[in-house]
Amino acid sequence: MGAADCAAQVAGAQFDNARLERLRGLAFKRPVPVVALKAQEAQQIIEHDLKRDYSDERLRADGMAGSVLGLFPPRFDLESAIMKQVVTQFGGVYSEHLKEIVLIGRGWDSSHATIDISWLANENGPLGNSLAHELTHALQDQHFDLEGWHEKLKDEEDRATAFDSVIEGDATLAAVAYTADRIDVSVVNRFVANLDGWTRRMTAGAHDYEVPAGLAVPKIFTHTQGIKFVAEAYRRGGWRAVDALYRNPPVSTAQIIDPRLYFDLHRLPVEIKLAGYQAALPAAALIHTDSYGELLLSVILERNLAANSGYLSLAQRWAGDRMAILKQGGAVTVVWMVVFGDAAGAAQFAAVYSSILDRLHGPATAHRVEYRGNAVLCVVGNGLRQHPELASQVWQQTIIGAAN
Repeated sequence: MGAADCAAQVAGAQFDNARLERLRGLAFKRPVPVVALKAQEAQQIIEHDLKRDYSDERLRADGMAGSVLGLFPPRFDLESAIMKQVVTQFGGVYSEHLKEIVLIGRGWDSSHATIDISWLANENGPLGNSLAHELTHALQDQHFDLEGWHEKLKDEEDRATAFDSVIEGDATLAAVAYTADRIDVSVVNRFVANLDGWTRRMTAGAHDYEVPAGLAVPKIFTHTQGIKFVAEAYRRGGWRAVDALYRNPPVSTAQIIDPRLYFDLHRLPVEIKLAGYQAALPAAALIHTDSYGELLLSVILERNLAANSGYLSLAQRWAGDRMAILKQGGAVTVVWMVVFGDAAGAAQFAAVYSSILDRLHGPATAHRVEYRGNAVLCVVGNGLRQHPELASQVWQQTIIGAAN
């Protein structure tokens, strides 16, 4: 028996499912296999799951769009970066498609097969905590259909990150409960009060593996801000209140950042029906539409402005956004409408973002930033050069709803 097989058997045998069920308040509907694989083997499974959800064209287009908007570095390979992030930064993942937990081992070979590795699955040790976290994802999937939710949110980056904040916050609190063998408001508050060190470690790990901010920040966000958001739900009604989040999930990272927007004010993003680009660019293929939200807007500003810039706070005035990613030949054109809480915020963002795009692209890539009232239209790509009327047609046909 290889070390990987031994690790999986030890982990599965020693983990106390009943204890997790009792502490999380959910029961397993079916067994969850735990398999341990070498990094290369695990990578194949993770890559298969990724390709099942997103086509190669979609991944390339999203990487190119993020690059031209200033979210990612130039000529960014999104697929490779995602794979590197998962395989290097996480010790195990729950596969929603395979319905099993994949432990990622490093440096395992047949020479390790005789080593006693039972300590890895110690119920209060690192792997025990990780298994509790991943098994909670399995519980979530069995009760709330994570796979179905993620399928619905494939074209909703901001909503997907908000939803992932719920599932990661929930799984982390359940793992804390499993390790402590108890859960109440005092345990939750104590854990939340000591998050800073964990956040610093996750940030340092992303830096060590050279994961760009556009990928690293959302992942760190779901694990840290997600904990705070789910903790707020737990304080208000225990696990029942947490379970209710799956029936009525938060719809924006803004609600995760400021939980009052969800729990008390019930404030939703402004609805934007982006249009006009179809008629202006009839030969271009629409890859998909999306929303970046407050979180990714803040990443763009932080990547491209000085650390002490007073304009970094503009992201906090985000009220909604919608973008269309179009492709013609090998080139991508992005049409992005961003709505702010007030006209002053829109005017400031238009000026700042225009200077960012000038610096990123110069005359090489066509770009235009305009604002009207509290809305800002950003168009980047050669489609703008080929069809100068693109911006005006988008303004004419796009419908922006009232603040919700």
